[in-house]
Amino acid sequence: MPVDPWTPGALRPPSSSYHPLDRTWTEAAPPRRTRSPLRLHLMLFALTVLSTWMVQALGTGGWSWIYAFYYVGQGGDAGLMVVRFFDALAKGASAGFEYSFWLLFILTSHEFGHYFAAKAHRVKATLPYFIPLPLPPLGTMGAVIRMSAYIPNRRALFDIAVAGPLAGIVVALPVAWFGIRQAVHAPVQALAGGSLYFGDPLIFRIFEYFTLGPRPEGYELLIGPMAFAGWVGCFVTALNLLPISQLDGGHISYAVFGSWSRKVATAVFVGMGVMMLFNGPSYILILALAWFAGIGHPPTMDDSVKLGPKRVALAWLALVIFILCFTPTPMAEWQGQ
Repeated sequence: MPVDPWTPGALRPPSSSYHPLDRTWTEAAPPRRTRSPLRLHLMLFALTVLSTWMVQALGTGGWSWIYAFYYVGQGGDAGLMVVRFFDALAKGASAGFEYSFWLLFILTSHEFGHYFAAKAHRVKATLPYFIPLPLPPLGTMGAVIRMSAYIPNRRALFDIAVAGPLAGIVVALPVAWFGIRQAVHAPVQALAGGSLYFGDPLIFRIFEYFTLGPRPEGYELLIGPMAFAGWVGCFVTALNLLPISQLDGGHISYAVFGSWSRKVATAVFVGMGVMMLFNGPSYILILALAWFAGIGHPPTMDDSVKLGPKRVALAWLALVIFILCFTPTPMAEWQGQ
């Protein structure tokens, strides 16, 4: 007999968090009927706007104030640091707003994809909690929505999981396209050593070819804030589509393969480990978090429900999106040539 999950005393599975960078299912007390305060969501969103704007503005306006901060520690003038800090913010203000707007547009689309899919299947979910992080290079840790893990069946699990990456990538691809149209090919000699280098996903190479033409030998793609926001959107999408643990890809994998998804996750862990031997430990943190969260997946209320051909086709589409957006070395220090 069906059990109302909101009846006091009913058995409940753990609640889950949907997070662009770290999705975990955690044991929790029975959910209450109370709603999270709207002002908390708005406050976190505003702080994330501020942190993403500030990080990009300082990156564009210059980091010389950091050196001034060092000299303050050596007995230098503290006023110099303050002046340089606000001067950098002023110089990079426009770039900061551009990056913040497009990045949060992508992340918000991603999270509301999950939110509306959950509502469509009558699964309780909160509005997104954005996570500000005023540190370079991103300025945010993404966003989280809290939802009941009382998932009715594998179709509902699939729909909720795939909706986020699809909604996010629908926004991220045009942002990347128009951002790359504004980019330029720069000679590697002009790039300073110690700069942060972002690996090219396949979709960026395709967009670059059709907008700027083939990249000349000895040149790199120099992108602006809009293209960088598109890059982050593609990176977050690929990261989430890894078929492991409680990432979106892990939920999709369980919906498609059932108990076999554990073997898929194990193979991906091994493959990523081998890849990092040759390309550096860029993914070590997310793999460690996924490992501690567990590579297994809890069952839905009715695992006997099949996906059907349309959802299987969407699963193949998700795989294609992953291939287009994935890069083996997302970030590295540019050493120059």
